[in-house]
Amino acid sequence: MPLAEAVRPELEFLLLCSRTLLKKEDAERACALVAGGLSWAYLLLVAARQGVAPLLYWHLARICPDRIPGAVLGVFRSLFRTHFRQARFLSRELVRILGLLQVGRIPAIPYKGPTLAQRLYGHLSLRPFCDLDLLVRPSEALTTMRVLESAGYRSESRFSAAQQAAYLRSGCEFVLRNDEGPAIVELHWRVVPGNWAVEFDFEDLLSRAETTLVAGTAVLSLAPADLLLVLCVHGCKHLWEKLGMVCDVAQLVRAGGLNWEAVLRRAHELGTQRILLLGLTLAHDLLQAPVPPEILGKARRDRWVPSLAAEVERGLCQVESPANALLRRNWFALRSRERPADRARYLLRSAFTPGPEDWSSLPLPQPWFPLYRILRPVRLLKTYGLSALGSLAAEGWNRLDPRRKGGATRAAR
Repeated sequence: MPLAEAVRPELEFLLLCSRTLLKKEDAERACALVAGGLSWAYLLLVAARQGVAPLLYWHLARICPDRIPGAVLGVFRSLFRTHFRQARFLSRELVRILGLLQVGRIPAIPYKGPTLAQRLYGHLSLRPFCDLDLLVRPSEALTTMRVLESAGYRSESRFSAAQQAAYLRSGCEFVLRNDEGPAIVELHWRVVPGNWAVEFDFEDLLSRAETTLVAGTAVLSLAPADLLLVLCVHGCKHLWEKLGMVCDVAQLVRAGGLNWEAVLRRAHELGTQRILLLGLTLAHDLLQAPVPPEILGKARRDRWVPSLAAEVERGLCQVESPANALLRRNWFALRSRERPADRARYLLRSAFTPGPEDWSSLPLPQPWFPLYRILRPVRLLKTYGLSALGSLAAEGWNRLDPRRKGGATRAAR
């Protein structure tokens, strides 16, 4: 556990408990860390931020409850029960929504949320979530939104006809909130925005989909190989900023049943092999997921995977987001792609494809809508500044130059 050896004991404890089952030696080590003294306030803060508080309580209540202050255990218990109530409510809401879509003959694949919690963790309460993610055909996104609106949901966005058409081409989701209850639906027609140039074909996903029981009802869920790729792409999009994202990948690997040859082939076809290797590296290095040695070897021979993994691990130790977060996110995304064409598409689409921020910053009449492609790079420069871009370029050069310390290579663990 290289990261844990170099940081405070609270993070090592968190890594040990971020899985559903503990080996005997891991449970003993966790108890020893508790006996040695932990900052419970810091542990609670980090566990909540990293999306693993339910798992932490699950193990605290079992391996050494007598060594934990009663007030601390009470806070964790309260969070656990609150999440469980929310999870049950959202599970029932998911079944209700899918029933309405089924009447309209609209296939929808729920992923993450209750489906993922039930499938990978075996219990709704062990994986925190606060919304429902549905994947539908791009051609049926607007129809699905109208069904959700009839069920009491309202979109957070208000687009003109031209903006909506543009957003359907470049965006990936509508966020809708329920007028009467604390429910949020993220309606996806893509897994990630168009600038990522990663296109999962919905018909392929649907043809391989399996079923999972949620609230006593069989609902569609992604096939294991598809789910693994989707989780890795989603994690990479968010810089793997939460340990819970890594937990999902580790749990899926532990579940077994993955055809690794097929997974690698599909990742190669999508241009996401480096993204896959990064996710699997993190799952193995942080949470000891049983990733095949040949895949780990492939990851460590990759030009960027080791340094990207080290960057993610350093980020897990930070409570606050770093400066220039957007620029760093883009730089991370570029290094995560193995094909030059995908990197070029990412750069060009990110720079010249307008979105909601552009439309709200300067409303233009519909005939002038094409001007947003010119105005967007101007807005980006004005917002983030040439100095920020320069510092990012300098950082990139330092990492690209293998003669410098901290470059793109590091010793294999």
